[in-house]
Amino acid sequence: MRKVDIEKIIEKIPPHPHPDTRLEQYVTPGSIAAEILWEALLTGNIVGKTIIDLGCGTGRFAIAAAILGAKHVICLDIDHSALDIAKKCALEMKVDDIIDFVRAWVPHVHFINVDTVIQNPPFGVWRKHADLIFLTTAFDLKPKTIYSIHKANPRSREVIMREAENRNYGTKIISRKRFLIPPFMKHHYKRKHYVLIEIFKFELKDKI
Repeated sequence: MRKVDIEKIIEKIPPHPHPDTRLEQYVTPGSIAAEILWEALLTGNIVGKTIIDLGCGTGRFAIAAAILGAKHVICLDIDHSALDIAKKCALEMKVDDIIDFVRAWVPHVHFINVDTVIQNPPFGVWRKHADLIFLTTAFDLKPKTIYSIHKANPRSREVIMREAENRNYGTKIISRKRFLIPPFMKHHYKRKHYVLIEIFKFELKDKI
């Protein structure tokens, strides 16, 4: 499978029809999600692995990971309507038997034997440090590898890398991208708004 094929799969999964401003439910663009999943696939972090998507929304990462050969996928979100869409899409794509759909708040998450975390956390615009709450929760799960999207900001980057070091994780910035946010919320007045983001990859040092 090529990266472009992964992107096509992802784009078949719809965004949230009624996103909640407070939850910052921005849909991950197919190109960005495909880049993360492609990298994870090539480096052995998907096939045969247990994967969790924290704040999974309608299941773009989770469903694609299942299609790409994950052993077990956990799709976790607090929004039941987003999970309902994810369940429907997983059923249509015939991977519903691989995915567990869990309704829970981050950071109230407790799982064991997780290999890979893939997440696009809230940027922390409406709930300060929300992205760091998701990231520290991912570290608490002690996976081998974490992929996480964050707004590009020198100060935030320093905090993120310091936290990773404290948790015994090495940090790599895979790429820096423009993240398209369509005008789907009431306060949006621009037809298109782009946010500069960085895709982080964290690897547990003891297992490198």
